[in-house]
Amino acid sequence: MSLALYLGYRVKYIVASHLQTEVPNLFNHFLRCFLIGGPKQAQRLRLLDEKDPPRVDLFITCAGEDIETIVNTAEAACALDYPAHCFRVIVLDDAGLKGLSQKIAKSKESRRNVYYTARKKPLDHHFKAGNLNHGYKYVESLCGGPAPFMAALDADMIPDPKWLRALTPYLLKDENLALAQPPQVRNSNYPLHLVTS
Repeated sequence: MSLALYLGYRVKYIVASHLQTEVPNLFNHFLRCFLIGGPKQAQRLRLLDEKDPPRVDLFITCAGEDIETIVNTAEAACALDYPAHCFRVIVLDDAGLKGLSQKIAKSKESRRNVYYTARKKPLDHHFKAGNLNHGYKYVESLCGGPAPFMAALDADMIPDPKWLRALTPYLLKDENLALAQPPQVRNSNYPLHLVTS
């Protein structure tokens, strides 16, 4: 008898939890069937070749990933199709990896807009959010202070060369907009993760 009750409750709650996740999706698909003219396409904006586009601080958060992966991401970020004097790439090392600061220093010989910083984590360090806050405090000490815009990449995200030109126009167009997040896309032409928008 106990086994029958257990199985009954188990089936009931599995079905109920499945319905909670699937019913909203089914309802959304049902509504799309009756959408006249199809779904609206978002306006695609691009920042054209301006000599002085808005300044951006681009943070690369890392916490113990492979050093070569982090360096590849930093190199790709430095090579964005954006004037080098208008953006800085800051590698935020939350693990204090041995050798990473030297690799970034070597990159700085050819790319002046790349920086490295590592924080001493307090007990309540807030993980990635704390690392980003550390990065913001770090750029306050750099020449020119913090840029008006901040972008963030994970250590294994290789950005599309026009990434900043695709994101900044939305933030410039709407002063009430505080965040623009592009989708992550895998591209088989690249050996690493590729982020495009």
